[in-house]
Amino acid sequence: MRFVHVLTAHETKSELYLFPLLLHKKRLKRAGLDVTCYYRFRPEALEADWVVVNCHWALGRFGNRRDELFDFLRTARNSCRNLAWLDTTASTSVGYPDVLPLVDVYFKGLLLKDRREYLKPHYSNRIYADYYFRTMGVRDSREPQSLIVSSESDLPKLRVLWNYSLAGYFGSRSRMLLFLRRFVPVPSFYSIPFASPERTRPIDLSCRLNLDYSQRESISFQRREIVRLLETRFGLPKERISRRRYYGEMRDAKIVPSPFGWGEINYRDFEVVASGAALMKPDMDHLETWPDIYRKDETYIRHDWNLSDVAGQIRRYLESGRYLTIARRAQDLYRKFLFHEDGREEFCARALRLFRSDGTEPRER
Repeated sequence: MRFVHVLTAHETKSELYLFPLLLHKKRLKRAGLDVTCYYRFRPEALEADWVVVNCHWALGRFGNRRDELFDFLRTARNSCRNLAWLDTTASTSVGYPDVLPLVDVYFKGLLLKDRREYLKPHYSNRIYADYYFRTMGVRDSREPQSLIVSSESDLPKLRVLWNYSLAGYFGSRSRMLLFLRRFVPVPSFYSIPFASPERTRPIDLSCRLNLDYSQRESISFQRREIVRLLETRFGLPKERISRRRYYGEMRDAKIVPSPFGWGEINYRDFEVVASGAALMKPDMDHLETWPDIYRKDETYIRHDWNLSDVAGQIRRYLESGRYLTIARRAQDLYRKFLFHEDGREEFCARALRLFRSDGTEPRER
């Protein structure tokens, strides 16, 4: 039996990542992986084959006291067989590069395929924000400190865990917490019903987006430009509407764009797929994630980061009817990981592989 102890926090992103481990806890234990979560620190938490330190737990305990955090990580690494850090930040960036020398593994839900990109700075710490800074001169009113990995020897520590699609989270945090704390059966958890892609869809497009990114113009630029383009070319309304109308509109739409926000992957992506609309995204080929529902022109409609082909892609997929094939394939794949036995087994096999006794894991290609 391998023992995995997770130091975690009652915080939305943390609980999203934790969800599948709790959901499959019994199945994992039968396979030889015993997972225990600690919301408050106890010394025995460090006595395990694996200790996973969630970044939000660490920030809650140590705040800006970096020396105390580093001392804790050194103690933890000496007490367990493998020490891992869980970075739940939204984008492919490494949010805490200074902890890399102190841990054996650094987990994220999504990473750049080209790990060497982490050795150089990106504007606003995002590869897509850097693209708009370099090609279009978009600057932030409030520029964050640059984050880079200082040593190439730490790059193999960067590994994809899984993304939060596995929590089926669609805006109802209270229902998620109910599951996590009381283990409500899965079918009653999901807060938005899946809608068939084949249903009658009277709306060609829906694109209701948050555009406020706190003086980080290089991050909001892509969203603002897409909204402007769709309003100009297609007369698409952009006003905010109630959550109920928001979901209803997606279930009536054929195509729903989901640009990058704080990160490349958004809750919106999975809402779109569940609603049965065709997901439209900027090219996702630069990143690695799991489960990977981002298969170019198979499970999502791809467009260039320069946005030059957005209108053309929309028209092509609407006129040909190919949006329906995209929507169907994406939803079938997503359903597999949420509801089907083979998807659950695939998750458990992945967890067993990630938490090997020696801390090694073959790099996925």
